[in-house]
Amino acid sequence: MKLTPLQRRAIDSVISGEYTPYDLREFFRICYILARPLIHKKISIGKINVHILGLHEADIITDCLADLFSRDELGKFPVVMSFVKNHLPDSSHASNEELLMILSYLVIGQVNQNIARLYNESDPTLGKILRNLKAILERTTLFESNTRFSEPYLFARNSEYLSHLPPIPMEIVRREFSHVVSVHDSIEEMVKRLHTLLVNQHSYQRIVPLIDTALLLKEVYTVAWKTEEKLAEIVEPDIANGDIARVAEEVCKKLFKELYPTYVEGNKCTESMYRNYFQALQTVLSGEFGDGSKMKLSYFDCLKLSNPDLTKEEYKHQHRSTMEYLGKLAKTRMKALLNES
Repeated sequence: MKLTPLQRRAIDSVISGEYTPYDLREFFRICYILARPLIHKKISIGKINVHILGLHEADIITDCLADLFSRDELGKFPVVMSFVKNHLPDSSHASNEELLMILSYLVIGQVNQNIARLYNESDPTLGKILRNLKAILERTTLFESNTRFSEPYLFARNSEYLSHLPPIPMEIVRREFSHVVSVHDSIEEMVKRLHTLLVNQHSYQRIVPLIDTALLLKEVYTVAWKTEEKLAEIVEPDIANGDIARVAEEVCKKLFKELYPTYVEGNKCTESMYRNYFQALQTVLSGEFGDGSKMKLSYFDCLKLSNPDLTKEEYKHQHRSTMEYLGKLAKTRMKALLNES
């Protein structure tokens, strides 16, 4: 793809925050064009199952790109602006090729980040398995998770990956896995059996796609329990509350750094209040995604913990819109981190 002068102007305008409706439409069209080949390929080779998702290709593309178009209170696009600024500090003087490359990285990252979320939303059981799988990967040394060909893969540790050999077909994995797995195994036990299976074979790479692996684990449960209701009872996420708190802290630290120029340096709030926002936000995230002990605490309740004199009226007029906007961004990222590899 080569940028026309109008397309270049549209991208520059969105990055600067001074855009017209035409610029925004053109920018979306560019992102759509960049995302479509990747999603089309994933669908054609079975990496994205449109029947499970219940979405057409165009809907998947649009959904995966949605986070890029979240606006702040000034109508700007912080996700796009912060990403481009981090990779091209002076983007206005970058070449068309450089700018398009960075935009491609951003779009590809959004697609890969949101595929797991789409599966989670359309198939809650699969979403639970993905969360379990991520927690197991973090606390064991069985697999290393890395992105390969713009997709998350699991690499069997404690062995050579055999990257020079052809990829192992999932049909073979499925057949061999069925011989060693029991329907009564926990997800962690299944992951251990999968690792053993891969390490003990020498004809293919010891690398498998994350989503395909999660689908494989779900198949085992489906054999034993035929209904989604029973699956929902059995397959519970085992992410520890400490892990949730760590992820919440990570999300808040990154958002704090990204939005600091907008809120503090832009004189929208004092630094102390800005820190209070994120302290409250971390409490909200830990409660909502953790054990639920803080589920009943609202943004106001959490902000009041660090501002004892805060009244509901003051919160409503001075802080509510900011807290709700920050909360929306943080929850989106929290869900993505809990579902990705």
